[in-house]
Amino acid sequence: MMIPDGPLFEVAVAHHTGCGTGFLADAAFRSAFAARTGPDEAVLAAKAVIETAATVRADVERLLSSPKAPPQISVSGHVYDLQTGLVTTIVDPSQPRRAPSPSADAPDIAPAPQPG
Repeated sequence: MMIPDGPLFEVAVAHHTGCGTGFLADAAFRSAFAARTGPDEAVLAAKAVIETAATVRADVERLLSSPKAPPQISVSGHVYDLQTGLVTTIVDPSQPRRAPSPSADAPDIAPAPQPG
């Protein structure tokens, strides 16, 4: 089987404007919601989506930095605007970053001090 040199597929992270989780930024709403559903208010506050582009960037970074992400993928990030119907690319396609492998010449541990 022949495999091309480039990525085999792209993962597209897409969020939309006007996300309902934005209401979690409002203290009164969050308090009432926590009272009705049980989660801690601090947990709910952390889930509030206030700036859609920032959450897209964070999700793309989470995928790209995961040790489980195969190198044959690329990940991009987009925001769909509910009012205009337009999709804006926030993060261009990138492949996962891999930590450099240790050199065969490099010692695994520091050399012992020499008497002198």
